[in-house]
Amino acid sequence: MNENISSTLIYLPVMSDADLFALTFCSTCMVNTARPIPAKYLNLLQNKIIVSCDSGGLQILRALENGLKVTVGPMLRTGIHHPSVFSVGTIAHCLGCRERSATMAFLIDWPVMCNDSDAVFYEKLHQSRKARDHVLKAAPVVCPNAELVVVLQPRHPLEVSRYFCWIYSPSVGTYAYPIRNFRNNPDDQLGNAFGVLSVSMRSAKKYGE
Repeated sequence: MNENISSTLIYLPVMSDADLFALTFCSTCMVNTARPIPAKYLNLLQNKIIVSCDSGGLQILRALENGLKVTVGPMLRTGIHHPSVFSVGTIAHCLGCRERSATMAFLIDWPVMCNDSDAVFYEKLHQSRKARDHVLKAAPVVCPNAELVVVLQPRHPLEVSRYFCWIYSPSVGTYAYPIRNFRNNPDDQLGNAFGVLSVSMRSAKKYGE
């Protein structure tokens, strides 16, 4: 491995609407800027070692499954109630990261399914690249203290390196590959081996690796 790149595995328990355990008791947690957090809980995030802000990719996936058109742009609000459109605001995402005292901010991405056709896959990649560029313009101004993270969305583990080349930006040093039951078979050892990938010299130094 290149001496300038370190691999770091970080455990981030997810805070859900119904379960505040991670927010209350854990030193690290993942929250979602597409989900509001009651103001009385925001102060709990300020004492965390790591606060990772997810970007609403799952909400994008569910919207697509429900036949909605997904629109991502800098001036939109996230989750505007509309019968046929799901909106994601890139500046709103950055503002949510700042409000939540994020130390890590995931860039907005379009989740990929293992059975996506080439046409669907490349359209999602195109949309992820556009959303990436929008966030990269806003984040240094709106949430400068958050380390930016790009989520890799290949169809299968053997496509990780190719997807990385397509989505890579020199402005981002950390990349993650999430495991999801709907995409990775839990018995697929290769899939699980590639499950979480975080490559960042800054992260390694910051989190003591």
